[in-house]
Amino acid sequence: MDKILTTKEVAHLAGVHKDTLLRWLRDQRVPEPKRNRNGWRLFSEDEAKIIVSYARGNQQPLGVRENRAAFERWEIALERLKTMDWNFEGIGTGYLTHSLHPYPAKFIPQIPNTLIQELSSIGETVLDPFCGSGTTLVEALLLKRNAIGIDANPLACLISRAKTSILNDSEIESLGRLRENLSIIADSPRISGALSLFPSKIEEDLESQKPDSDAIAFWFDPHVIEELALLKASCHQLNSERARDVALTVFSSIVVTVSRQDSDTRYVRRNKQIGRGETIRRFIRALADAIERLKNLADLVGIPSKCKVIHGNILEPLNLETVDLAVSSPPYPNAFSYHLYHRNRMLWLGMDWEAFKRVEIGS
Repeated sequence: MDKILTTKEVAHLAGVHKDTLLRWLRDQRVPEPKRNRNGWRLFSEDEAKIIVSYARGNQQPLGVRENRAAFERWEIALERLKTMDWNFEGIGTGYLTHSLHPYPAKFIPQIPNTLIQELSSIGETVLDPFCGSGTTLVEALLLKRNAIGIDANPLACLISRAKTSILNDSEIESLGRLRENLSIIADSPRISGALSLFPSKIEEDLESQKPDSDAIAFWFDPHVIEELALLKASCHQLNSERARDVALTVFSSIVVTVSRQDSDTRYVRRNKQIGRGETIRRFIRALADAIERLKNLADLVGIPSKCKVIHGNILEPLNLETVDLAVSSPPYPNAFSYHLYHRNRMLWLGMDWEAFKRVEIGS
């Protein structure tokens, strides 16, 4: 029986770094071996000899057509994709962290999931150059792939980071304490209006959390502004960057619902009768839901693959590593104005929505 070799062992025999061998495999210069059930490459002795020969300059690199095994794998996958029913009618789409934050024109997770399964392998890297709220990134992690997401929208990047966060026990506990502390405030007599909402010293500290924009007074009731300022300050007190991203994403998710704006896509003022304390209570409920969703994500992902979210404009040069597959729901020019859709959220989060407007495709 032939000896089976690992990628590291073959690289050592060839006298090259493991990353060099991986690059040759990605470029299809040498034959791609079979993988075991965990996705690890297993080389036969004959395959190892070809790679050693190529490393010594005794063999020409394989082209895509010549590497029949790799080419046939793609042919088979593409044929399967052509015959699939892409309707996915009646299938749940808001599982795990996919419904952590509202976002317009999301594609359903089953689409990137199917493409990633068919067109990449475990351990490879998937890129979404217009990642939006991170649907592709979450599915890549679930399928044991590395993920890279790029978006010009800073809020999209925040949401994507939160949705792909694999939190440790300490970070989960810190979010739980935040929820408990806010529950005490929500039930206090000050919230009812019987007393001043906050002591004067705290009120002074919270002034810095309020956006300097006339739009805030136009779209939000005074007591809602006070409670949002408190929530924002509380989120920023978290020590962990990942926990802070999650808390701020939850904060952003409730901003429009407690405003006078009719809905995310309808810019008409109406009185929603948001009572005192309701803003804090909505945040508490949303945070509790987010914690459970992130726990479930961590259980399914296990030891996470790498996930990187880049705030950048894909139309400009970006220093990216090599990727194996790009999967994206492209922009919708003149269909959605994301800078307008997210403006109030971005104002509260201190993000420059006007700078984003200047680079948004179709704005």
